[in-house]
Amino acid sequence: RRLVLSGRPMETAPFFTVVAGMASAFAVVYLLAVFALAGGSPAPLAVMAFALFALLGAMLPMFWLSMRARARQRVILRSLPDSLDLLTITVEAGLGLEGAFKQLVDKQDGPLADEFRQMLREVGVGKTRRQALLDLADRIDLDDARSFMNAVIQSDELGTSLARVLRVQSQRLRLRQRQRVEQEARRAPVKMVFPLVFCLMPSLFIFILGPIIVSVMEFLSG
Repeated sequence: RRLVLSGRPMETAPFFTVVAGMASAFAVVYLLAVFALAGGSPAPLAVMAFALFALLGAMLPMFWLSMRARARQRVILRSLPDSLDLLTITVEAGLGLEGAFKQLVDKQDGPLADEFRQMLREVGVGKTRRQALLDLADRIDLDDARSFMNAVIQSDELGTSLARVLRVQSQRLRLRQRQRVEQEARRAPVKMVFPLVFCLMPSLFIFILGPIIVSVMEFLSG
């Protein structure tokens, strides 16, 4: 699942080979350290540490994959409103949905355009448009994208104006994007508390109290 969300930087089998290799490498490094210390660690503790190092080695690729998936989703989320605007313009100009997607992937690059290309390939080999759109929403795994795909599917099945549906979805996405920006702006002061308290304040205390402490120590020693 994480491989799909991250855009498949490698296939499943090679990725788990990397996971196993990292786990083995960390475990071997620990064993070499234990042998180098010539039994400096008790046996039960050594076994627990061996398992811990192996687990850490296995988790690092998973952590990297999760970070990559979240970064990719953020890029898709930012590019979705612009892509939807372009789809709306091309559909209003008279193109069908698949033609509009083809225009989009010809003019844009990035993970969202890659997913649209994959969707067009699936439709080209016989998958229904509805299923291809649902699979696209699953691969992206974003509420905004899923809502957009469902609206397109519903418009296709009911025969309503696709251009109007796209226009409404585009406006809704722009509104939600603006709301997210405002929400992040409100959270900014709270996020500044940690660096202020743990980074700036200690330095300030040292700057203010340092000379006083030195003077007191000199006075006491004298």
